[in-house]
Formats: sequence, C-alpha cells, structure tokens
Amino acid sequence: MAKKQITRREFVKVVGSGALVAGAATFGVPTLLRAANKPIKFGQLNTTSGIMASQGVPGMRGAQIAQDIINQAGGIMGRKLELVQEDDQVKPSVGVRKFRKLVLEDKVDFVFGTNSSGVGLACVPLANEFKKIFISTSMSDKYTGANCSPYVFRIGESTSMASKASAYCMVANEPGIKKWAGINPDYVFGHESWDFFKKGMQEKKHQVQIVKESFSPFGCQDYKPYITALLESKAEGVFTSLWTGDLINFIKQAKPFGFFDKVKAFVNNTTSFATAIGLGNEMVPFWGEARYYPFYRDTEINRKYVSMYQKKFGGYPGADVGAECFASVVALKLAIEKAGTTDTAKVIAALEGLEFEVPEGKKWIRPEDHSGIDEVVLLGKFHHDPKYPFWVYDPKTYFTVPGKEIAMPLSQTGCKMAKP
Repeated sequence: MAKKQITRREFVKVVGSGALVAGAATFGVPTLLRAANKPIKFGQLNTTSGIMASQGVPGMRGAQIAQDIINQAGGIMGRKLELVQEDDQVKPSVGVRKFRKLVLEDKVDFVFGTNSSGVGLACVPLANEFKKIFISTSMSDKYTGANCSPYVFRIGESTSMASKASAYCMVANEPGIKKWAGINPDYVFGHESWDFFKKGMQEKKHQVQIVKESFSPFGCQDYKPYITALLESKAEGVFTSLWTGDLINFIKQAKPFGFFDKVKAFVNNTTSFATAIGLGNEMVPFWGEARYYPFYRDTEINRKYVSMYQKKFGGYPGADVGAECFASVVALKLAIEKAGTTDTAKVIAALEGLEFEVPEGKKWIRPEDHSGIDEVVLLGKFHHDPKYPFWVYDPKTYFTVPGKEIAMPLSQTGCKMAKP
C-alpha cells in the first residue's frame, strides 16, 4: 500500500494559525515553477554523540518530522525544505566550528538548535557576524537579555520560567519544606537555574533556609561526594538542573544511599520525562518540569506529532528539544511565508510577534526581546503506570503556570533591541 501523503490543506488544519497561510502561494503553474528553484536550507545544531545524545537525537528527529510534513504539503512557497544537521558534541568550540560550516560551506539560510546554552551562547557572535537568524532551542535568559540581538531568538521557555515555576510548584505542593539544597551543573545554565529557583521562592514570600549549594562539572562521572554532602546538610528538599545523562547518573548513584527516601522532595527543571524514559524501571518519584510532555495535550497537532514519531522512529517523543526543534522549523516556515521571502530582515520582522500552535501548545514570540513564551509551564510528579514501560506524571499532580505570567518582565531583561 502506498504511503499516505500529508496534503497542504491537512498541514494548515493541523498547525492551525492564521499566520501559517499568510503569504502562502496558490497552487498552479507559478507554484510548479517555484518548486523547481533551489531548496530553502535550514541548518541545525544538536548533540547526537556522548551522554547527552538522548536529548540531541530526538531534536534532529523532531525537525525531520516537521520537514516531512512541510515537504509533503508542497514545501515553503513551493520550494523544498532541506535540513543540514550537525552534531555539536555539546562543546562550544565544536558548535562554533559547525555553525561556521553551516553558513560558509553548506550555505544555509537559517540556523536553529543547540541542547546546551553553553554551545548556543557561543554561537551568538557568529549570528551577528554573518547576519544570520539563529533560533535557540536551549533555555538561557541571556539570549534575550542585555546582549540581545536582532538575529537571535529563543523558541521556548527560558531558564527563569522553568526554575521559578519549579519553586512555585514546591511552595504549592510542599509548603512544609524549609531546608533546601541545590545540585546543579557548573556552567551558565546550572547557575542561572539555581538563582532563579531561589528567586521564585522569594517571589512567593516563602521563607526557606539554603543549607547547601553544589555545582558539579558537566559530564560528571562520580556524584558520590555530592550526594554525601547533600545528605549531611540535612536538606529536606533538593532542586536540580542536571539534565539527561548527568541526571540519570546522579539518580542511579543516589539510590543506594537511600537518597530519595531521606529527602522529602526532589525537583528538576528540565529533561525530566526523557530521564524517566532513560531510567525505565530504575526511575524514582520526583517532581519534574517538561517543556514538552506527550500526554498532556489532546490536540490534533500533538496527536499527529506523536503518531509520526512512533511510525518513523519508534517509541515516544520524550525529549523536550525534539518538540522545540519542530517548533523552530514551523516558526521559520510561517515567518518566511508571512514575509513572502527569505530576506533576513523581513523574516525577523515576521517572527516578531508570531503566534502559532505546535505539539507543546500555543507559542508567542515577544517582539521586543525575541523570547519564545509558551502557553503554560508544566510540572508533575512521576509515578509508575503499568500502561507504560517508563514512569509518567501522575495527572492529579499537574501544576501549571501561564507562560505570560511567569515570563521575565521586559523591564528586567536589559534588552535594547537593535535594528538588523
């Protein structure tokens, strides 16, 4: 049986946005002529090797699904979308080298991606140098802060949103916990996460005592000294922004210490569901934040995304960055069609203020600082459900904060956006 193609009409219906069809070509001879033109090329950086590959590989897959949908529906203004995907090895120096390759050798029109803010922020000067739009799928608030750039966007929620939402969740669900500690990776994301978690507690006027602050090297192999120190601090609650391989290693090494029995609450602000999939039956009950969680939204586009992921790759799309890469591709498509061109300045203008729906829900790109703001920030507490080979959030524990409510106010970002 021939594989069913997704029509352009179905794509418009699924993604569902007035902006989606703005500037879209009608079919006929002009479209056929445009289809013969060279493809529009999107360059992508994500981590597909090493212990963080469980986030980066799904990022590539999410973009490929968006590419399939777009090309099966006629491309972008009649031109085929081509992805050029590169492994940044979660190393800033490699990310910079690959960014240069994408622009200078592969001649991509736009760049998106990165799992690590360390890599993404290292690429920002190149976006400015080459005057090339770069949409980050990593979370740092620095993308949209004092050094904001007309060429740089962050597609989804920021470190401050996820970390403060984690604090709000703990105040609401674990108000009796007064002694808190943190174990976070020793680079910009980890330090930002911990600072914003503490700020979230302050915003809720929740008086707590910080009994331990720990920062571990990225890719840490031995967490036992950190685990021992956390237990000796008598912390009742522990916040972490460890992610993917690091978080999995921490949990595996902490279990023999009885860590999760001795600590009343453990909360993570990123990649929590990917961690649950990675750990399988070794998972433990903790609170986690998810930029994307496949079981939360019963929408047509989310069902389509999950279904296509399962058919193409198998399993569930558990990694946040997969949905963020999907969203980046969709946002660029919408903006190009709205602008009616791939001209950088005009696409920037079209991205600013763009509203659209993707598997995560509705997104809005704040024009003043290029912050991607999600409909809600979601947390939940993991439990075992026999329907799945991995732990999932207990639906009774869903905790949400509206994205616009928790987004950093413009007056606090320090962003003074220049003209491209």
